[in-house]
Amino acid sequence: KLRNLFDAGFYAALLQYRHKGEQPPNLIREWGTYSNRQRNFVASVENMQKSLDASGVTQTCCLPIPPYVTFEDIKQAKDERIIPFTGIDFTKKYDIEGTLANHVQEGAKGMKLHPIVQKISLSEPRLQEAVEMFSEYQLPVLFHSGVTSYYHGKEKSKQEPKNGNIPEAEQLVADFPEVNFIVGHAGGIEVDQVIATLPKYKNAFVDTSFQSPEKIRELINAFGAERVLFASDWPY
Repeated sequence: KLRNLFDAGFYAALLQYRHKGEQPPNLIREWGTYSNRQRNFVASVENMQKSLDASGVTQTCCLPIPPYVTFEDIKQAKDERIIPFTGIDFTKKYDIEGTLANHVQEGAKGMKLHPIVQKISLSEPRLQEAVEMFSEYQLPVLFHSGVTSYYHGKEKSKQEPKNGNIPEAEQLVADFPEVNFIVGHAGGIEVDQVIATLPKYKNAFVDTSFQSPEKIRELINAFGAERVLFASDWPY
């Protein structure tokens, strides 16, 4: 109960900084990282299904981050409510084009990229080649946006927070006008940057996860309601 009380307090403070579009103090950022890591432990298929049942959700997109969670992992859930996305494993060499084709045939409805956790810049040729390959299916590509830290101490080498920067996100969107991109978290703390730079691109959509009601209203005003997508980022 004490930890939940701390959680509530720190998240309330974090939302205040997000509403202002400011970086929170280091203590709040570190607590947020710790708290999110704890939530990883409840991210099971069974718990997700319980959440869907409790909330009356009839369909949800589930996003992989290879090599940690893959399209195959999501398909194993065998739940018709789950809309699977595919992803790229940038840690190994394999037939990416053929794999994407197979995943789309098996029901993938989009592709997820996480430049921070996958430690690959949105401007890197390997990533852009994968986007080019996937573009033929005319399905959306969702990428994490916003400079974020997921690991503490010795584990920090598992991430590249700078890869969440908005300028590279904008360039990716501009380079592939035929691809519909979903800008994950609408940039997180950098939401004001997203609002200032991305609405002019008609292929740029945003999701609402981690944004305050006030910022969601600003996003709707900037992008139009049809390009603002509800997201929960469960279990966070």
